[in-house]
Amino acid sequence: MDLQIKEGYIKGKIIKYVEFDKKTKIIKLFAQKEGETRKSLEDFCKEHKGAIAVNGGLFVLSNPKTEYIDGIYTNGLKKEGNKKQLVLVSSQNGDIWPDYETNLKDISFINWVRSCSHYIFLYNNEIGYFNSSFVKTTHNIPDIYSKPNNRTMIGTNGHKIILACSVDKITGPEQGEFLKNLGYDIGINFDGNGSTQMYDGIKKEYVIRGDGRKITDAFIIWNSNPVPPTGDTSSTTNFKMDLTASAARLRTQEIYGSVKTTVPKGQSIKIIGLYGWTAGDGYRWAWGKYNGVDGAFQYDPAVMMPVGRPIIGEYKMKLHGSAARLRSSIRGSILKTVPNYNDIQIIEFINGKQSDGYQWCYGEHNGTKGYFQYDPKVMYPTND
Repeated sequence: MDLQIKEGYIKGKIIKYVEFDKKTKIIKLFAQKEGETRKSLEDFCKEHKGAIAVNGGLFVLSNPKTEYIDGIYTNGLKKEGNKKQLVLVSSQNGDIWPDYETNLKDISFINWVRSCSHYIFLYNNEIGYFNSSFVKTTHNIPDIYSKPNNRTMIGTNGHKIILACSVDKITGPEQGEFLKNLGYDIGINFDGNGSTQMYDGIKKEYVIRGDGRKITDAFIIWNSNPVPPTGDTSSTTNFKMDLTASAARLRTQEIYGSVKTTVPKGQSIKIIGLYGWTAGDGYRWAWGKYNGVDGAFQYDPAVMMPVGRPIIGEYKMKLHGSAARLRSSIRGSILKTVPNYNDIQIIEFINGKQSDGYQWCYGEHNGTKGYFQYDPKVMYPTND
């Protein structure tokens, strides 16, 4: 992981931050589910296997009367009369700034800035806040904005994104000045004070903990599916994805990446990585190689099938909807029932579907090896 937590200063006050290119990292907003209680930032980060996490500011699930706060709407498109306003963060899939340049030119974006009032503290490299008539002002600033507080912020310049938390108490204008000095031209203030937190998911420690309170949502960063290092990949030679019913595109990155090559139906992609998280398009993604070209591709079990022996000990089948039975042979006697939410270490994907309509695998759980049905509805393979 090449994300680096840095230390910056504004008027002698310390701010911890991390910045990255949108093309090489993924950032999403994750909120508590309906009926869930608040949880710690650490729990958010571990649950989603993140690298870096900070607190957000989406309170709608804990306070149904709150439609938005700090510039984040509840569902990405907020209906105003017969119009829908385009916003920067959608909690439907958590994606951040999918089309920054268009947003800046669109009148709906300007309307959104107006609706956020003083929660916007930086726009087009101008420091201050915007009132309801979109007039930048630095006087009569509301107390929540003008008084020093521990603060969490996000910013972008269209290519890079920054997440930052202040160690010391700073004002809203100081937030704007800090981002401007680093070359960011738009920024948003999130929840602050005791909620200001940053968690390092790699080192598994808090960088800033605030007062330790639990939160309703968090911004989480992790690498895009990593391109494997140049060198020997012979260990995956016998592990491939057969395209049984559709072609597949290898891309430079997930979802929005440009197409590097199209792999025809009936061909195979050498598997380099199968990733457990679900992307914003609803698919799990993988990294593979075809005719010397490597890239990201959607992993759709309906039209493709993993075959062969993956790297022993690195790939597992995660059960997320049902238990699984390890058997002595395909449809043989039951050796063991593996409970739901457990992992089975994958030893081999058996080629083709059997007479019961399932592809079968051979795997191990707590020392017991056996065959089991691979049902994509209740399990998924991953090396995350």
